[in-house]
Amino acid sequence: MRNLPRALREHLPVIAVVTLLTLAMTFPTIVYVFRTDVFWLPTGKDHDVFVKLWDVWYGGQVLTGKADRFHTDLIYYPKGVSLVNHPIFLAHSIVVSALQAFLPLSNAYNLAFLLIVSSSAGSAYLYIHWLFKDKWIALFGAVVFGFSPQVTGHPAWPDISWIAPLPLVLYCAHRGVRERRALLVILAGLLTGMTSESHLYFFVIVVMTLGLVLGAMCASRWRDGVFWRQTVLLIAAVAISSAWRVIPVLQHPDALDTALGYYGEGERLNDIMSFFVNPRHPILGPLGGGILQTPAYGFKHHFSKISYLGFLPLLLIAIGFYGGTTRRKMLPWLGLGLVFVFLHLGSTLYINGIAYENIKLPKHYLNQLLPPVFAAYHRTNYFMAGICLPLAVLACFGLASLKERIPSLARPRMILALALIVAFEYYLPPQEAPVDPITGQPFSQERLAFLDWLKGEETDEIRLINLPFERNNAKVYLLYQSLSGFPQTEGGISRPPPGAYDYIRENSLLNAWYNHRPSNCVISAREVYKASVTRLLDDGFSHIVFHHGFYFWQNILESFRYLEPAYRDDYVSIYRLGDALQSCPNRGET
Repeated sequence: MRNLPRALREHLPVIAVVTLLTLAMTFPTIVYVFRTDVFWLPTGKDHDVFVKLWDVWYGGQVLTGKADRFHTDLIYYPKGVSLVNHPIFLAHSIVVSALQAFLPLSNAYNLAFLLIVSSSAGSAYLYIHWLFKDKWIALFGAVVFGFSPQVTGHPAWPDISWIAPLPLVLYCAHRGVRERRALLVILAGLLTGMTSESHLYFFVIVVMTLGLVLGAMCASRWRDGVFWRQTVLLIAAVAISSAWRVIPVLQHPDALDTALGYYGEGERLNDIMSFFVNPRHPILGPLGGGILQTPAYGFKHHFSKISYLGFLPLLLIAIGFYGGTTRRKMLPWLGLGLVFVFLHLGSTLYINGIAYENIKLPKHYLNQLLPPVFAAYHRTNYFMAGICLPLAVLACFGLASLKERIPSLARPRMILALALIVAFEYYLPPQEAPVDPITGQPFSQERLAFLDWLKGEETDEIRLINLPFERNNAKVYLLYQSLSGFPQTEGGISRPPPGAYDYIRENSLLNAWYNHRPSNCVISAREVYKASVTRLLDDGFSHIVFHHGFYFWQNILESFRYLEPAYRDDYVSIYRLGDALQSCPNRGET
């Protein structure tokens, strides 16, 4: 602690630059950390962000012992659903829940996103500073890693954005092996295992990176007994710290089969040109697309926007190899980066909108060799997380080679200017945030008023049927559940198992709504309708919440022709399920 002020002064440039760039690269997120009058989130029209807000809430339930991590009946009530395939980022839950002591939910989420960006840059700075022993080179590497589109381009997916553990794992492993410090090696293993709680995709990438780095180190240490003992310690630490997450997947082969086959045989390929074009950049996007003649309709899918590597980092890598003095040190990092480059491209080569089906890439063969690991990567953009650190380190080698040719007094200014150029290259302008389908504006407190009304109902247990059924609608319903805790019929979790909708399909009333058909006691047979309602009442359902303006809402509007809402506002109509039994008109009436 006595050295803390001196250390802060020493590293003040990176603290200042990372802070300012975090605010600038994510603007206007910082504004909505302090604005409490609207429900604003730092993402485009991606309903997945509502699932992540539910994850925050449900993760809190798990951490306090109120819920099971791998199964819940709070959604898909009353049968429930397996959460084995669903990633719940518990570390994110802890941070956002702690911030909610001072801020509303959306504001806490926004601040947590800023912490994700800054901590990713900070972790890269720590490792690269240790590698190069130069704070200015480390600052540049931190910008390349921490402000890459992989980090800033996924505000709706905190478990994919937060790749900070990767540099920390390699820092502990690399330093532990070099300095023969078993504690650091064990810490590297524990950190690796802990990444399994955020996203198994990222866990696999961290394990692969660590394995490849250790393999490279083994070339010069294979006769060193201490190295092998440290490797055993590392493997044991990874196995122990990841067992709680990995073993349930292995114990549920049906869940694994669902994960592998959820998207069928298709795979979203990444166009190789996406490495060289940032399509969302207001200046470089049109310029790069025009020079490289990318197809007018864009790349194969929208995730290509996170693949951009940046021309300045690539130029510095070329300088590093041309200089010769750093080439030998760069080769292992180049090999590591190329592994993930090829995996990121997918199973088939895809260039400028044209698929070369006869050219199979390494992932095609890995899918067949280890399908539980590689075939699950339907969206190969996840492998971008493995490219960012090798890219940053390689660019720093080039910068180190270039720095020697610059007068010492001008070096900080030059490196700072280069860091700002990289930030400019990586800039992704803010997208329109998710909006209310009724008003077209950010979610307001009025949108949530129905939850307060439900909490005031004189019913011991409130269990909801949110309508209309539809996957994107269900993701918004998860937001409402995270604010109220009420169990409900549907959910929007990742890769739900086939049996998740069995209860809905078995009930004729729910099944009609599930297929976007209206159903009431006139449209359907009266006795069948009443039997369906009675079954729902027996299973504990209390209210139907009909959300105006949501997908397919007009398709089922006729279902409520004979029902009088117990509550109604501009956004919802709420019906007590018990009233549905008395709602049928007498025979002959219309």
